[in-house]
Amino acid sequence: MTHVPGQWFAKGKSVFTKYSGAQTYKVADTRQPLFTAEAQEANARLIAAAPDMLAALRYLLEQTVDEDLNYGVALTEGETEARAQALAAIAKAKGE
Repeated sequence: MTHVPGQWFAKGKSVFTKYSGAQTYKVADTRQPLFTAEAQEANARLIAAAPDMLAALRYLLEQTVDEDLNYGVALTEGETEARAQALAAIAKAKGE
């Protein structure tokens, strides 16, 4: 799975990325007349944060797996559930 690379950022009700140099490209537009302007801007910020959140989840999972393998530390029930939720979110982002 790949998405448009670059640092995503929200500007008003749209999401942009700087891709291939200084050129800015629109990734998404959250304008929807059913939602308030505040909700549209919040949706744009959430979309802009998605690549960073995906990377953070992947990193977090890598760190917990490494710790478990290296030190034989058993995960608590809560940690196991948190890992399951993180894996489900990654699968959703990948369209699985």
